[in-house]
Amino acid sequence: MDGFSSSNGWFQGVKVKGLILINPQNPLGDVYSVEELQEYLVFAKRHKLHVIVDEVYMLSVFEESVGYRSVLSLER
Repeated sequence: MDGFSSSNGWFQGVKVKGLILINPQNPLGDVYSVEELQEYLVFAKRHKLHVIVDEVYMLSVFEESVGYRSVLSLER
C-alpha cells in the first residue's frame, strides 16, 4: 500500500500509543473471537499501548451462534 509502508519513511518519528478495537465490526457485524481479543490485549500490554474498545453495536448481533463476548467479560 502506498503511503503506509514504514520503508518509505511515512511512519518515521511516529509513536503509536493505542489500539482501537471495534467489536462487533461495522458494517458487516463480524465479531472477534475470545482468542483474538486476548491476543490483541496481550499485544497491547507487551507494547505498553492503551486499548480503546468500541462495543456500541453489541446489541446488534442477531446470530446467537456467533458467540459475541464483551472484552470486559474476559478473564484478567
